Amino acid sequence: MIINAIDDRNDLFAIKNIIPNNLIEELSNEDITNYTFERQPWQEHFCRYRVCYNQNTTIGKIVDSITSLPKEINKFIGSDFSHIDVSVWYDYEGFEMHKHIDNPSVSNAMQIYLDEGNINLGTTFYFVNDEDIEVKDDEQQWNLKNYNLDERHNFEYVPNTGYLMLNNKYQAHSPRGCVNKNERRLSLYCYLK
Repeated sequence: MIINAIDDRNDLFAIKNIIPNNLIEELSNEDITNYTFERQPWQEHFCRYRVCYNQNTTIGKIVDSITSLPKEINKFIGSDFSHIDVSVWYDYEGFEMHKHIDNPSVSNAMQIYLDEGNINLGTTFYFVNDEDIEVKDDEQQWNLKNYNLDERHNFEYVPNTGYLMLNNKYQAHSPRGCVNKNERRLSLYCYLK
């Protein structure tokens, strides 16, 4: 497992090889369409499903491997969370999302890409200043008012890589591009609590 801060702010980290390679290889040999899917709560209007799995499936084993890692991850990033909640996201043709900042209920999050695909389907983070943000008394709370932002870091869509984000109002990000025909974006999205 490799976790490195992408700059001196120490709130955004690049992750590599966090999942055992044999599980990534096992998943690459599976037909993901054999799993069942349901709409991702709060994101029903996106071209995104949540993958349903049981503990005996390859995805179940991958999730088990991730949920066992709080102590190891804490050592890398100097945190003290004790639990990892995992959703498995399947983004399909037409999926795209504008630049946004997650609401404050997302304290720390990690996204790990699971399979081969278009490397441009990763996630890009942007530099944000106070004047780029409008704070509202609503569920979202942190709202971008400027979308013309300089790139801070781009995480390519590469298996067994991704990012760990310590959420704050300066964490503007978005998927790099739109998922096109015959493409998909399969990832773990993890809440660190």
